[in-house]
Amino acid sequence: PQIIIITLGMWAFYIKFKTKIAKYILLVVFSLTIIYSLFKLDSSLIILNDYYRAKDWDYGWQEVAAEIQKLNTSLPIIVDNTRADGYPQLAFYLRFDPKQFQLLNKEVPLNEYYSNLTKVYGRKLGNISTRPVSWSYDIHVNEYLIGDNLAISDEQIKEHRLTIISEIRYPDGIIAFKIVKTNPQLIKD
Repeated sequence: PQIIIITLGMWAFYIKFKTKIAKYILLVVFSLTIIYSLFKLDSSLIILNDYYRAKDWDYGWQEVAAEIQKLNTSLPIIVDNTRADGYPQLAFYLRFDPKQFQLLNKEVPLNEYYSNLTKVYGRKLGNISTRPVSWSYDIHVNEYLIGDNLAISDEQIKEHRLTIISEIRYPDGIIAFKIVKTNPQLIKD
């Protein structure tokens, strides 16, 4: 409807001009305005969203899923979900079986579906668990940890003697996610 209204307005504006030169100038102005609008649309959708707002659009989960597939799958994988829960994206990109997901992740009993308002904060996707990283426990278990730059900082990597496996970066170069491996044999109690 908006396009029709705008087109009718442009047509009415175009008809008001009597000379061919004025109509030609108006067509050039309309054409330049449309071209400018298309460039602004391209800038807003592609450049701004992909480059500057990648975090807001959950960028990086596809790359995390690709890195998970390269890891030793016999070890547990903990994905920090303190700020953003990536289990839907991981389930999608890892093509995790929905039936298996529902068996592993019970929200509430069916008879309490409308009355029980407790939220489940941890999810399981096979050997992948999404939950906050527990530094007092997780560093003593041989496993992989995945989190953003705040969940797994450089100081924690040094302090807990973690091995960096991979860093996934946003298009602007900022670290989106870190994948590290714990080394419980190096931790002194």
